[in-house]
Amino acid sequence: MQHLDTESIILVVSILIFTSSAAVSDFLTRRIPNWMTLPVLLLGFAYQATFHGWSGVLDGLQGFGVGAGPLLVMWLIGSGGGGDVKLMGALSAWLGFRLTVMVLIGSIVCVLLGSLLMWAWSVFLNPSSLKKLVRPRSSAKPGKRKHVSTMTVEERKQRRLMPFAIPVSVATWMLVFWKFLTF
Repeated sequence: MQHLDTESIILVVSILIFTSSAAVSDFLTRRIPNWMTLPVLLLGFAYQATFHGWSGVLDGLQGFGVGAGPLLVMWLIGSGGGGDVKLMGALSAWLGFRLTVMVLIGSIVCVLLGSLLMWAWSVFLNPSSLKKLVRPRSSAKPGKRKHVSTMTVEERKQRRLMPFAIPVSVATWMLVFWKFLTF
């Protein structure tokens, strides 16, 4: 294992504690509270300024943009949660642009694999659920508007298969292990 300097130890410990706390909170309550994300965001920029100066702050801002930006769009259109935006924004301030892109890609892979496993498990438990894949065509007449969903925020939270903080945490831990804790 490579020797970890003070900068790396602070980074690794901070993001592991944050992602673990966010994953537990998201799993148990389907929320990632502001009191958890805002201090981590500010500390991320302080970390960048302390160890990398203005170029680090700029890297943190770029990471913030690439990490929180797409999730903000998803939240605005109603297909993601606000906590996911806050989670990636705070984490990205610590990781910077390059590592944030790696975590996002890893998170997407984890979501796909996790969703596939959850679907396979549900089919294993209830094989008749495969019939739901073949849905009858809509009987609505052409040109008529379909009913607009009036799902509440709570109903949308329950609809999600898995809290996004879990795949983000797994992807972050894999990145930390690969980057900082391998030989």
